[in-house]
Amino acid sequence: MKKRSLKSAVCCTISAAIIFGTSVSGFATQTDTADNDAIHLNVEKTNLRVDYISNVTYSQIYSTGQSVPLKMDMLIPRMSTKVPVVVFVKGGGFSRLNKDQFLQQRMALAEAGYAVITVEHRLVPTYTFPASIIDVKSAIRFLRANADQYNLDSNKFAVWGDSSGGYAASMVGTTNGVKDFEQGDNLNYSSDVQLAIDWYGPTDLTTIGEGLGENIEASHESASTTEAMLVNGIAFGTNPGGSVTSNPEKAAAANPLTYVDPSDPPFLLMHGTADTLVSPYETKILYQKLKDNKVDATLYLVDGAGHADDYFFQDDVINIVINYLNAHFKK
Repeated sequence: MKKRSLKSAVCCTISAAIIFGTSVSGFATQTDTADNDAIHLNVEKTNLRVDYISNVTYSQIYSTGQSVPLKMDMLIPRMSTKVPVVVFVKGGGFSRLNKDQFLQQRMALAEAGYAVITVEHRLVPTYTFPASIIDVKSAIRFLRANADQYNLDSNKFAVWGDSSGGYAASMVGTTNGVKDFEQGDNLNYSSDVQLAIDWYGPTDLTTIGEGLGENIEASHESASTTEAMLVNGIAFGTNPGGSVTSNPEKAAAANPLTYVDPSDPPFLLMHGTADTLVSPYETKILYQKLKDNKVDATLYLVDGAGHADDYFFQDDVINIVINYLNAHFKK
């Protein structure tokens, strides 16, 4: 069978149109209604496009006879310039971590022009201090090592966390340059941060229940609390375990207050006044220590807010974070 030429096919099409009572120019009239009825939008492009990259392995830990991949999720706005970074650590009582949570808050920061990187870390009771802090610092080094690939600004890194993630943020923020926490890959890159944000995180692990009543305070003396397991592990084999107060030296080593000095980066602190899980006292003593050392620190107490409740999902709160970041990173 011979193939028809393009010229032949066009001629046939025109002939068919004439036979059936139409003309080529008539095709244009078929969209008259759509052209007349269409509502034209004049859109101003003000919102950033945000890319989501999930489950990037930043570290492969081999410990206790198994290999543990640690992953991160990325929300990266598309910008022509390098993007400032917020490393986010989700809380979970030191024993659990769901990096899918806090999506609203993370997206708000990404839409404001920040790469928001949610990182996993090792958890109790399998792992003890300082594993989680080593991991977060490892994640920061990984991001700096791959900054060009993800269009990140290596000079503008913040760390942010809530609850036990807020504790991690405070530890990372107060230990810039402390070599004891530098382990793993990319050691030729810095894990220093230029800003820290702590939402209702514990600081002095021995006083988490301070001022919340005798029963709550007494409950934190148990060796089965997660802060006790963070410091001492669990009683198993040759490890005696113990309460968080049973070894003051180890508890002090796991306390961000221990590392505060005038070289620390700016801190933004938030805590609910009605928090009965982590006492507001924890954030107040960190703020006091930072101010005593002339560190740029800002404290917000959210009236009536409990621990990680709906107050922290409101625009009034997240806009404070965005404005604080803008003031330091987008001057």
